[in-house]
Amino acid sequence: MSARKFKDYYSILKVARNATQADIKKAYVQLAKIYHPDLLESSDPKKAFKEATFKEITEAYSVLNNPRRRSEYNLEIYELEKEKAANHSDIDGMARPPPDPITYELSEEEKQALGIQLKKIRNRKIRRLFIIVLVLFGIGWYFKLKYIFLRMYNRDINNKVIFKDKEGVDSEMIEEVNKKFVQELQRVREEREKMNIMRHPTKKMTTTTSSKKQENKEEE
Repeated sequence: MSARKFKDYYSILKVARNATQADIKKAYVQLAKIYHPDLLESSDPKKAFKEATFKEITEAYSVLNNPRRRSEYNLEIYELEKEKAANHSDIDGMARPPPDPITYELSEEEKQALGIQLKKIRNRKIRRLFIIVLVLFGIGWYFKLKYIFLRMYNRDINNKVIFKDKEGVDSEMIEEVNKKFVQELQRVREEREKMNIMRHPTKKMTTTTSSKKQENKEEE
């Protein structure tokens, strides 16, 4: 681990690990009033010390004031403390629980930024799911249309399906498909005839009457 990982930025800024961004900024401003080089007198015997301290304060603030860098830093502390706990357990022979993860309260700005990121992630997942559904839907329609095309291509003038045993298609399956198709075709025709009767009942009755008259003439 680098030296930076051993620096306790929370202690440098004198804030708790669960401090808010507002608390961190407030602490930085207060410390800057004491250690900022522009506010130091040249005759101050602790000038060099204060300048070095202010560099550490600035470094700590640059990390803790950035939500992403702060999260990474908190994770580094957690891993470091967990490693120390494991080393102590090896020495005294007693297992110790790992430290609790570092948490802090989010500011309104951080909550808003986090919400935007979560919304983007959610939208990406929705888009991926939509694309997957479209692909699966397209594959399904491809095979369905292929079947319809083959069925129409192999139909003769009497509307009887004449599938040929091509491409290794099982003959029993072809026979079953032909049978179902013919049944379906007959059902559609019957429904169309019923619809025509319902739409033109007078025409149907006239046709029936004419047929009966023709039959009577033939009998005479």
